[in-house]
Amino acid sequence: MEQEEAERVGRIFTEIVASRSEIKELENWIVKKNGERRCLLTNAVPVINENNVLKGYRGIDKDITESKYAEQRRERLLLEKNALIKELFHRTRNNIQVMIALFSLKGGTSKNAELTMILDEMTDRLLAMSLVQKKLYDSQDLSRVDLKAYTEEYLRTIQTKASSEWDRIKIVAKLDSVVALIDTAIPFGLVLNELVMNARIHAFPSNKPGEIRVNLHKGYENNFCLEVSDNGVGLADAFEPRKSDTVGFQLVFGLVENQMNGKALLENRNGLAFNLYFSDSGYFERVANMEEGRGLVLAHGQR
Repeated sequence: MEQEEAERVGRIFTEIVASRSEIKELENWIVKKNGERRCLLTNAVPVINENNVLKGYRGIDKDITESKYAEQRRERLLLEKNALIKELFHRTRNNIQVMIALFSLKGGTSKNAELTMILDEMTDRLLAMSLVQKKLYDSQDLSRVDLKAYTEEYLRTIQTKASSEWDRIKIVAKLDSVVALIDTAIPFGLVLNELVMNARIHAFPSNKPGEIRVNLHKGYENNFCLEVSDNGVGLADAFEPRKSDTVGFQLVFGLVENQMNGKALLENRNGLAFNLYFSDSGYFERVANMEEGRGLVLAHGQR
């Protein structure tokens, strides 16, 4: 047995002897005469004579060397895969940031008002997706996103981006702690962006002041509710969102119903309110929680 291992096992054995307890599942590495290292799993019970004197231990050693080497190989492969996944998220986020910069640059120099508005909308959508990637990269869990933390950062970011407009528009957020899979988090971010931006642009014409409310609630099991409402002018009575040819409404209904396994309800009274009920039960984990650099890559996709 190597010196460092001998000292480690010696300390453990001293404590066991002092308490006269059993030796349970004690892993220890030995070195055979030919220099080969083997891992033994020791289980033993104390042998006590009629005078209540501890005479020694009786037990068995099980050679678990091959399983230990296999475990080490798995851990090494997992660390490599985890590093690659982190790098992929990092590169994806960087690419999105480059696209945001290009759209912003073009929008800032264009004299076409319609083109500038389209580029601004695309930039906001890319920002929403980029924040999901950021939350994943910063997290120890590469499958799940904290939607409360995401929403809080998103709202802070957009208010900084167009600070002059937000001076007259107040955002009130009431958010439950909700964690959802990445398959739900990305469309969630896009929908949240569409609804908040729609309220900012259309709910308060002529520089009127107003309030946008963002509520996120957790229901039973994997069911959630996102409510985005305002106290603005609302929609015209003849306007039908589902029949509208605007990209924003099409995107909201399409994402909620087709990707988030949910439904969207609209109330046009004292302003506009969207209630979105969704679930991530149609998906399962891509990568398990990564604690202390360990994790497990799983099969992934839609149920």
